[in-house]
Amino acid sequence: MDIIECKDEFTWIDKINTWVKQELDRSRAKSLFLPAGSTPRPLYQNWEVSGAPFSGDVRLMQLDEILNGEKKNAFRHFFQETLPSYQKQFQYIDEADKCADLAILGLGVNGHVGYHEPGLSPQFYSGCLTLNPETIEHSQLDPGVRVVTYGLQAFLKAKSILLIVRGVSKRDILREVLGADCVLPAAYLKKHNHLSIVTDFKLE
Repeated sequence: MDIIECKDEFTWIDKINTWVKQELDRSRAKSLFLPAGSTPRPLYQNWEVSGAPFSGDVRLMQLDEILNGEKKNAFRHFFQETLPSYQKQFQYIDEADKCADLAILGLGVNGHVGYHEPGLSPQFYSGCLTLNPETIEHSQLDPGVRVVTYGLQAFLKAKSILLIVRGVSKRDILREVLGADCVLPAAYLKKHNHLSIVTDFKLE
């Protein structure tokens, strides 16, 4: 496991782009899981302005999606808004392959990755779920909302994983995930032989 602590957002973006380039070359990867949400937004803005660190034949795979309520298909719309130049490379979750070669994942406020939440079996690969109340409240979603998501077993099959963490509000949950006895979903990523974590803050 490699932990990269960056001094600012600019360096954070640069380190992510370097990781993508290196891992694409190392593993000859052809597909990449991408997260939606506020964490990767500056990264995607950088890709739109300066160009992404991958070629046009790399498939970009959606991690998860909201299936009902006012925010139905919100993540598809997010990617259409933030990465309009790369839409021909996207495989949305309703049409995607079983796994991606590389995975970029965000860290949820309760330690979830994708919508693999605490309490869900570590053996979960993909499927439809009802979200925990904490996640629904934090994401301002309708009660009882349903989602479709990849899970830990799909992520662990990737050749390399990058967990991207932005904002000091995530410091405590990241520290918990890094603890020896943590059983939150993100902690299971530590089982992977090629896990990197990049933050835009110092852990200590």
